[in-house]
Formats: sequence, structure tokens, C-alpha cells
Amino acid sequence: MYFGDRVKYNSYLENQSPIESKWDKKYGDRLNELVLIGQYPEQGKIIKELEACLLTDWELKKYFERKSFQDNWPF
Repeated sequence: MYFGDRVKYNSYLENQSPIESKWDKKYGDRLNELVLIGQYPEQGKIIKELEACLLTDWELKKYFERKSFQDNWPF
């Protein structure tokens, strides 16, 4: 949703300060939250696996240069 559209909603206005505190100047709204319900004794492993999904700085650079790079995710 475009920022101009957000200010039309009371739910945004009521939470504007916490929302904008997580706003990234370069990328905008970059927050994703994942909730896992249950007992996960291997929390460190889960975090490591999820972080491995993120693009590296090099991959981001290639993306913004509109250059291709190897995607290790299976199709």
C-alpha cells in the first residue's frame, strides 16, 4: 500500500509511531514477522536456516544493477 493511502486508515494513524520507527529509508517497509507456535528446541537452527534465505550484500548489489546472479533456491 502506498504511504499516501495509509494515512486514510485510523489503524495506521493510531500506530504511526511504531510503524515508522521500523521504516527503512532506502527500502521502505521491510518488516516481516513469522510466528511459530509450539515447542522448538532447535531455535538457533531455525534462525540460521531462515537467515540463509536472505540475499547477501553482493546479491543485492547485483539485483539493483539489474545483473543476474546464481539463485540457489530450487524451482
